Amino acid sequence: MPPRRRKSAYWNEIGSQADFIFSVAWETMKYADMHAKGISLIHLYEEGTDLDFNIGLYFYEKLWCVAKVFFDLTPRPAPPGPRQSNAV
Repeated sequence: MPPRRRKSAYWNEIGSQADFIFSVAWETMKYADMHAKGISLIHLYEEGTDLDFNIGLYFYEKLWCVAKVFFDLTPRPAPPGPRQSNAV
């Protein structure tokens, strides 16, 4: 279960991203931690406070893949610019 939301100065800055944080990033973090601990079943997972640096990188990679879909960050071709022609 995600932690309860508390109102603070922190939420003034990232409040618009709360949906992503609690519905996507939190779940991704749990699965990254489960991967590190070698746990494949969610009911065997116990939350902890220790996070290895390598697992932080793994979490970031997974989060980036999920965020691309969540925020539709697929690369789009650049619009054609003005055509240059040589003056005669």
